[in-house]
Amino acid sequence: MEMMNFEGPGFTLQVPSNWFITSTPQIQAMFVAPPRKGGRANFMVTLRPVEKDVTLDQVVQTSLDTMQKEYAQFELLQAGEYQKGDLIGHQRLYTWFSKEHNAPILQRQVIFIADQILYTLTTTRVNISSLEDLDAVFEQMIASFQFVEGS
Repeated sequence: MEMMNFEGPGFTLQVPSNWFITSTPQIQAMFVAPPRKGGRANFMVTLRPVEKDVTLDQVVQTSLDTMQKEYAQFELLQAGEYQKGDLIGHQRLYTWFSKEHNAPILQRQVIFIADQILYTLTTTRVNISSLEDLDAVFEQMIASFQFVEGS
């Protein structure tokens, strides 16, 4: 798969060249895979300023509490530390059921706080075996994520 460099505010990452790129006021960048049987997958990057005293553990716990309340059939599959250079982040893998799409959803999040900015990388796909090959693409995108000084 051909990849290209994407530059966002304070970060860069490699994305598939045939994925659609969009953004909204809430989402810094969303990369949407071409349509496939079983649904469309996406990779989202969100940035949000946080107060100086906000910790990664607080953000992780608060967002987990929200997911458990709001996502139907939520199940946390894995959670733990994720390191990018000297920065320690958090990652989690979870499933839930989307009533809107009438389908089981698999999501992975990688979360960092750097310079009072909360960076959240979220991968989303329908949780069916025919889309499992996307996990390697998502992993490549996450691994390519780099913080950029002075942008």
